[in-house]
Amino acid sequence: MADTVIEFPAAQEFSKVAPPLSETFFLRRATSVNSPTGPISITGLRTSGSKAYRVIEIDKLYPATEGTIAEVSKAIGLLADAVGFLDRARLCIENSPLQADRELQHVQQLLPALFVCRKIGDGFASVVNSLQFAFINLHGQLLSKAQVTAIWRILKELRSKPFLSFDQSLGLVAELEDANLKVDPEVLAKLIEDE
Repeated sequence: MADTVIEFPAAQEFSKVAPPLSETFFLRRATSVNSPTGPISITGLRTSGSKAYRVIEIDKLYPATEGTIAEVSKAIGLLADAVGFLDRARLCIENSPLQADRELQHVQQLLPALFVCRKIGDGFASVVNSLQFAFINLHGQLLSKAQVTAIWRILKELRSKPFLSFDQSLGLVAELEDANLKVDPEVLAKLIEDE
C-alpha cells in the first residue's frame, strides 16, 4: 500500500476555513487513516492531471474530546505554540537578539508542560528531555540562528509525528548535537570522567 502524505498546516492556519475550490474536481481515491478516535477518510482529488489532497489538520486527527488521549491533545497545542515562538525568534535573531531571547524564553517555559506529556511515548520524551538539557546547558547564552532553526525544525517534526519511536528520536537528538547543543546533563559527563 502506498504511503499517504498528510500535510499539517502551521498553527495560525487552524482557525481559517479552507477557501472553496474554484475548479471541478472528481474523486480519485479514498484512503483510511487510523486515529485514537477511529478511522478517518482522506479523499484524494485530481484536476488537470495533478493531484491535490485535502489537508487534515493534526488537531482534527487528535481532537480534544472525551475519550481521547489528553496528553496528545495538550502536547500538540503546546508544540504549535513553541513553533510559533521559534518562528518569531528566527525572524528577529540577527536584528533584535533581545526580542529573539524573549521568544526563546517562552519556548523554555513550555518544556516542563511538554515533559508532563511524556506518556505519549519514549521517543517524544527523549526529544523533550534533550531540549530541556540543551537549554539548561546554555547557562543563559543566546542561541545562534542555526541552533534556533534546528530546534524549530525538530519541534515541527515532533508535532507532526508525536508517536515516534525511541530509535527515531535518536536522529532528532543527533540533529540537536550537530547544532552544537549539549543534550546530556553536565553531571553525567562528570560521572563518566570519575569512572
